[in-house]
Amino acid sequence: PPGTGKSHTIANLICHFMAEGKRVLVTSQKDQALSVLHNMIPSNLRPLCMSVLSNVRDSREKLERAVATITEIVTQSQLHVLLEKIKNLEDKLDWLREELTKIERRIKELSLTQYRYIKFDDEEFLPADIIEKIKEEEKNHIWFVDSPEYEITIKNFEKKEIVHIIVNPPLSTEEIEELKTLRNQLLEYLSDLSYDLPSANELVDGIGFQKIAEDYQRISQIEKTIKEYIPTLIFKNEDEKLFDEALKVLKDTLNTYKLITENWQYSLLSEFRKGTLEINKIKQAIEKLNTKTNELTKLYQTIDPLQVITLPETFSLEEQKTYVEQALDCLKKGKRIFRFLEFNRKKKAILKSILINGKSPDSIEEWEAILNYIRFLTIIKELKLRWNNFAKNINAPQLSKNETPEQDAKELLFLIKKLDALLNYETIYLPKTRQILSSLIVDADKIVTDASLEKIYNALKLRKEIKNFQSSKYLREKLKNNLQRIIAKGKPHPIVKELLEYLEDIYNKENIKNWEKAYLRVKNLESIKPQYNRFKELINKLSKQAPKWAEKWIEKNISEEELCPPYWRRSWWFQALRKYIQDISNGTKEIYKLEKRQNQLMDEIKRTKRELVLAKVKLSLTQSLTEAQLMALKRWYLAVKKLGKGKGKYTWQKEKLVQKEMKKAKDAVPVWIMPLYRVSETIPSEFGSFDVVIIDEASQCDIRALLALARGKKAIIVGDPEQISPEGVGINREEIQKLIKMYLSEIPNKDYFDLETSLYDLANIVFSGQGMLMLKEHFRCVPEIIEFSNKLCYHGEILPLRNPPSNERLEPVLESVFVEGGYREGRADVNKPEARAICERVRQIVNDPKYKGKSIGVISLLGKDQARYIFNIIGEYITPEQQEEYKFRVGDSYDFQGDERDIILLSMVVGANDEKRLTTLSYDIKRYRQRFNVAVSRAREKLILFHSIKLENLKPNDLRYQLLYYIQNKTLPDEIEIEKKVDTKFESPFEEKVYHWLTSRGYRVTPQVKVGHYRIDLVVEGTNSRLGIECDGDRWHPPEKWWEDQIRQRQLERMGWTICRIWGSDFYRDPDAAMEPVLHMLNKLGITPSRFFASNFDSMKDIDTTSNNTR
Repeated sequence: PPGTGKSHTIANLICHFMAEGKRVLVTSQKDQALSVLHNMIPSNLRPLCMSVLSNVRDSREKLERAVATITEIVTQSQLHVLLEKIKNLEDKLDWLREELTKIERRIKELSLTQYRYIKFDDEEFLPADIIEKIKEEEKNHIWFVDSPEYEITIKNFEKKEIVHIIVNPPLSTEEIEELKTLRNQLLEYLSDLSYDLPSANELVDGIGFQKIAEDYQRISQIEKTIKEYIPTLIFKNEDEKLFDEALKVLKDTLNTYKLITENWQYSLLSEFRKGTLEINKIKQAIEKLNTKTNELTKLYQTIDPLQVITLPETFSLEEQKTYVEQALDCLKKGKRIFRFLEFNRKKKAILKSILINGKSPDSIEEWEAILNYIRFLTIIKELKLRWNNFAKNINAPQLSKNETPEQDAKELLFLIKKLDALLNYETIYLPKTRQILSSLIVDADKIVTDASLEKIYNALKLRKEIKNFQSSKYLREKLKNNLQRIIAKGKPHPIVKELLEYLEDIYNKENIKNWEKAYLRVKNLESIKPQYNRFKELINKLSKQAPKWAEKWIEKNISEEELCPPYWRRSWWFQALRKYIQDISNGTKEIYKLEKRQNQLMDEIKRTKRELVLAKVKLSLTQSLTEAQLMALKRWYLAVKKLGKGKGKYTWQKEKLVQKEMKKAKDAVPVWIMPLYRVSETIPSEFGSFDVVIIDEASQCDIRALLALARGKKAIIVGDPEQISPEGVGINREEIQKLIKMYLSEIPNKDYFDLETSLYDLANIVFSGQGMLMLKEHFRCVPEIIEFSNKLCYHGEILPLRNPPSNERLEPVLESVFVEGGYREGRADVNKPEARAICERVRQIVNDPKYKGKSIGVISLLGKDQARYIFNIIGEYITPEQQEEYKFRVGDSYDFQGDERDIILLSMVVGANDEKRLTTLSYDIKRYRQRFNVAVSRAREKLILFHSIKLENLKPNDLRYQLLYYIQNKTLPDEIEIEKKVDTKFESPFEEKVYHWLTSRGYRVTPQVKVGHYRIDLVVEGTNSRLGIECDGDRWHPPEKWWEDQIRQRQLERMGWTICRIWGSDFYRDPDAAMEPVLHMLNKLGITPSRFFASNFDSMKDIDTTSNNTR
């Protein structure tokens, strides 16, 4: 039927066949339908469809584009890339379909919950109906605010699914009673026990705390003394080993410093520090002295104070030493000191002059003592000389000349020791002290001085003494850490902070008593901890399903009756029921999201299919097309260019060349689109040369279309027996019958192979209606226009889906204009007054801004003469530019078949003076019915019938009568539209409540809006848009219809409708929340409430919107 999307359907079929690699021929009686069809093929596939139409320029451009595209695909496509892309796209398509199936299954699952009955005591209710029962009882259960867990069992009874809600509270009745008992016992302490507390074992008692306090008092005193010694002393290291080493170094340094007592030492130390004396040179000199000093010390120690040794003064010590050594050597060898004849008188004199204790030595020991004494005198003499010279340079004391050697030795050793102490102190001990103290104290270099050494030493000893109290310090820190750890958990008892404060203020004696009290309190709370732990165990079990109820058990200001009524189990089940209803509501929200995702997937499937079709077509061309075929295609294109319009002396030769090249080139193109006459001219006469032949507008084609049909292995014949068929005007019927008898005598149904039977009718006869599909969804005309054809020709089977919003409608849609004085001249089919009235009306339309952008057509309902006349005079009313802008066209029904306009003006042509010679256009005569059907169904938005004869002057069985009656009364004569009462406009009370909810807020709402055979529950009208609302989930919308409604919604959305669904269970539970998605969509569409809107349904003002009952 007209306007049912046949061109879209054919375009989809072409894409499908292209994806399968099939070759397709699409043909029709006229170019116009094929041109529309070509433009409906997706843009990425369009260049692969070779369109050969009568518009030479347009046809050449399409041919050139097709040849170039096919050439590019064949020469540049890579087989492995295409195969991989196809696989990926097929995998993606499978995944998308799988996801879509999952979503559809999930939507069905969620929607099914809205239609299951719920067992409530001894009754069953739908979710939308049970809300009222819940409201009746909920006041008894407001004390219980949790949403406990539940399970459901579903039982089938009398074709109903009945849900039983089963609950399993985590505590038994006995445990609830135990919980009550424990609460009564612990109520006074619940607050204390709810906090984190230390155990008594983690604390110390009062005596232990007192010892810590006393130890800290001693530590405080020590630290005070240390500060008195050195106020600025700050320790940075408490390492015990380092302390001991520092004390040892300090002691050595102090002992050395104590040897510095003489003024000359202080003076020399000062000189050293000023840098006036080079300490290294002095140190070297002392080292040389020390070499002899060590020997002197040893010798000095060998001198026996009881022995008096007398040496001769006339001889040098060196000489005496030499002779004494010789004498001692002789004695050691057992010889005599003097030989028998001793000629060395000096030796003899020297040795005889040496006395020990007043007599000559007579033993080796005595001679050794004499030798040591001589050596001692030699060294002391040398050292005295050297020291006195050295002392002059450093202002040190010199040795006296009058002293005895022993006194000189003693004094010398003392002075050298004093000098050594000074040097060691300055170069060794003091630097070492500074170094080790820098690891212990801050700013050691500033603090360590000669005067502070002893104070530092004493401070370190005191600091070390503090370590004796380390156990108390450790215990205090341990207690603090334990308490701080409890605080860090985030829920400490106030007593924890108090205990920590007592530890911090350890020097306050009052805190000893405070600690004892706090300790005893902790110990008491610890004693009832087992009962509390059991109480808490039960509370924790309870809180898993009822956390808010569990919290109330620890509140003091709630009585036991308020806390736990005897019917607590009923309340538990009741709230589980509410949770089940809430879960159903959440399911509807999930449905909204799933539907959004569903739309996204469907769009993605469309995009993927387009890509897949193109990839498969490319693969098919790449695999099958040979270079010879490609060259033949290019040659064919050149031959077509040479043929041009097909006129001239050598046209037959050019046509022959086109056919020759076409024979080789036709397989190179997936789809050929051309009118029937071009098929015979262009495509070689070969049976089955195409996989599929599609013949459009087959109801206009006669037997000659079989020439195209023969070229296909399979055929799709598209047409409408209720539109114009071949009439065989001017054909000699007798001659046709002779030819049938002569050549078709053995052909079945041969009598129909004439020039008056359409190919569509012939196919219908041959195949007896097998494989027939009627497209029923009508997209072109507004319902008022197509309804005439629907009832006239299609038994009401057409579903008009186009229903534009009120602001887009060209009211009145149906209009009749009576032309007073209109007449038909003589026997001609021209009514000039009517024609001029039509032209005037066209001028008014063109000059009216309301019709800006609309297309206009004029159709004569009686022959072409009237159309020609209007065509000739229209220039007097509108300019050629206006004709082009408004796509103005005039003709009869045959001219307009396959075409459409926004506004159609019909001319009845006949006038009042024709009454006696007026031929009745009977419904039973097919060609009349077809003409009227085509004429009316060309109008998309507005139909205006101009007539010069009134309804009473026409016969009721005349199609002109029926058309005029329909336009004036919006129905055919044999039908009476009975207006329903307002209260029958609604299918359910649920729809009524939603209606009143919207209208009470100022929205303009129409219930039960008919769109084709469908009805939309409620439509909210705006200035420029509208919203359809479907009310789901009550007994008037059973589950078996819900999925049908979903499919219906898809069909309506394809027509531009926006549909929003709401569920009864959501609305009855919380109307405002349930309507939020509706309000959101209304705002999105720009539909706002009108303050001045008054409902057209006054009789419904007494409806109670809070109940399922209607007053």
